[in-house]
Amino acid sequence: MKRTVLITLALAWTPAAADDHSTLLDQAQQAIDDIDHEAAGRLATAALATGDLDAKQLGRAYRLAGESAAALGDTTVARAHFVRWIVLDPAAALPPGSSPKIGQPFAEARAEADEIGRFSVDVAVTRGRDRIEITLSAHDPLGLVTGMRLRLGDSSEVGVSGSRAVLQTADASSVAVEVTVVDEHGNELSRRTVAGDARGAQVGDQRPDPRRAPGATPRRRGWPTIVRWPTWTGLAVVTAGAGGFFAWQVGQTEDELAVLNAASDQHSFDEAEAVRDRGQRQALFANIGLGVAGAAGLAAVLALALEPGAAVEITPTPTAGGATISAAIRF
Repeated sequence: MKRTVLITLALAWTPAAADDHSTLLDQAQQAIDDIDHEAAGRLATAALATGDLDAKQLGRAYRLAGESAAALGDTTVARAHFVRWIVLDPAAALPPGSSPKIGQPFAEARAEADEIGRFSVDVAVTRGRDRIEITLSAHDPLGLVTGMRLRLGDSSEVGVSGSRAVLQTADASSVAVEVTVVDEHGNELSRRTVAGDARGAQVGDQRPDPRRAPGATPRRRGWPTIVRWPTWTGLAVVTAGAGGFFAWQVGQTEDELAVLNAASDQHSFDEAEAVRDRGQRQALFANIGLGVAGAAGLAAVLALALEPGAAVEITPTPTAGGATISAAIRF
């Protein structure tokens, strides 16, 4: 029987408690109208302490508390209340006809709020297979945020401290979460409903690389063809061939010059000089070709070794007479 009586009393008391914060704010406004600023300040402060205020009522409570303090000459407290009000509500404004005694600390609070910036929140939801993660980020220049109240679908509200929460949920296609950002008393600073989709990225999971997905067309990572190692290798082969050809011709010219020298009495000096000049040109072309071939070969090796996605692995292999070195190229 005692348990039944207690439950009945709690149910009967709940509606009165739910309206208590509204009543306190109405009484505070009436006290200001009656020029009882001390009572108005106490009532507004009591309303803030209930933790039941929504965002609109919270702004009203800060306004009433600020007006009461300013009317009593406490400009520091008045400015502190006004700053909170303006930071939370950029459209905050005093009622028309407010006295300069109240308007001055309000103007100072406006300037301070403009300097530190307005309050704003952003809520990110990441949907997992069987859970949903809520992360809160905010521009909170006054440090008002202490936690959140979360409502998942039609379930009951859950209070959490801090800026991150993980809720367990069934594997559904999507879920709606009502997020209420609260201050130290539990008053609402901001409220929004966000959705998480099970098809989105899961918590802690990595999205698959589309380049490695089954059926996807692989894309080669690397440099343009004109500077890749096959180009340099081809250039090295061509110039080495040209250099070798001119080197062979140098040998032929040297043999021809030797024949002329052996029968110098039958040939003029000009003939020998022409053969010598031709041999020098051939030697020059041979040197150029072989030099370019060497440089292109080196460029081919460097391009292959340094190209993204390629690697050169050098492995020493012991043998009976010492060791050999093998190179494996991956690209």
